[in-house]
Amino acid sequence: MFLDEIKIEVVAGKGGNGMCSYRREKFIEFGGPWGGSGGKGGDIIFVGDSGLNTLSNFRYMKIIKGNNGSDGLSKGKTGSNGENKIVKVPLGTIFKNDDGEIIGEITNLRDSLTLAKGGKGGKGNIALSSRTNPTPKYSEKGDHGEKIQLFLELEVMADVGLIGFPSVGKSSIVRSISNAKTKVAAYEFTTLSPTLGVVDYDNVTFTVADLPGLIENAHKGVGLGDRFLRHLSRCKILIHVLDATNIDLENKYIKIRTELDLFDKDLLEKKEIIIINKSDLISNKDREMIKSKFTKKILFTSSNTREGLDELIKGCIYLLSVLPKNQRKLEIIKKITLNNDNDIKVSKINNSSYSIEGKLLKKLFLRADLNNFEGIKRFSKQMKEIGVDKALRDCGAKSGDSVIIYDYSFDFIDD
Repeated sequence: MFLDEIKIEVVAGKGGNGMCSYRREKFIEFGGPWGGSGGKGGDIIFVGDSGLNTLSNFRYMKIIKGNNGSDGLSKGKTGSNGENKIVKVPLGTIFKNDDGEIIGEITNLRDSLTLAKGGKGGKGNIALSSRTNPTPKYSEKGDHGEKIQLFLELEVMADVGLIGFPSVGKSSIVRSISNAKTKVAAYEFTTLSPTLGVVDYDNVTFTVADLPGLIENAHKGVGLGDRFLRHLSRCKILIHVLDATNIDLENKYIKIRTELDLFDKDLLEKKEIIIINKSDLISNKDREMIKSKFTKKILFTSSNTREGLDELIKGCIYLLSVLPKNQRKLEIIKKITLNNDNDIKVSKINNSSYSIEGKLLKKLFLRADLNNFEGIKRFSKQMKEIGVDKALRDCGAKSGDSVIIYDYSFDFIDD
């Protein structure tokens, strides 16, 4: 099933916890700390795969979780890092954040995007030892991996795109000139999703897309609507297909051009080839009359007799050879990591209770070993260093008041 839009959540792997242990070996006096640090959590990395042409794999994969790092071991051994998770996406996939800003795209096989980084491993008590505390009785927990909501949009990557009203024979042409197995039937909207095919002609290959039929007001969502118009953005050449048996072909061509203009004016700048399909069904007199109505060059084609198909392929090859190599570049919002993520926020619950939160505070809280007195002392010192005590004092907190930090309750001591 074709799917070109989906929302997913990615959660990178958690870092392994550090270990708290001590060296206890015969003839080794004052063995000291012996616990290793945890391994880093695995990243979530997206890569392009030319064998995919839909996002349907994500239909039952709404949450992607990375691999966790291993906990630290005794004898100072660091835990193994979590293996990075590689997620394959079709070429032409665009990634957006919650605000709809584009944060990346994949258009080439060599492209890769790391959109969620694994958490840092927690320090073991070897790494935490210092001159003032040579034998710490605590270790750190590993950091949680990054978590992000992503909107994935697919814009089909094809060199040539066929457009036109429904039932003009686009699918038949694509079947005739490429290896695509498009659906052909005698009713409108036979093609419900873009179909890609590869044309191989005289040692030259290019890709061609059979796009669903457009109708008037498609840019507003009428018919299959603007859902598929965006797939034209990546096509280098547009082939306008008109049905030779219909009347007023020039007007139909103008209507399609109008829809392109209303959706995205840049589409009108693309190179185009106009073909009059099903030409085996009209007389020479009809052909001359059609030619007289168009000021642009037109090509008569037929899937049944293969009239004009070789000329069509040669025309595409020529236009592709003379087009500039540079492709459209999207404006991508760079992810900026601030060095100072200390954003302490104090909320007064009542006269003797306060809650406090912040990015850096949460990171330190989740790392802290609060199961022993030394670990609590260290966390208390860290809170004072990042300004938690001052923030509470400024908000009116007094010694003995209750402070809640992420469901953990402390008594505030103003010293």
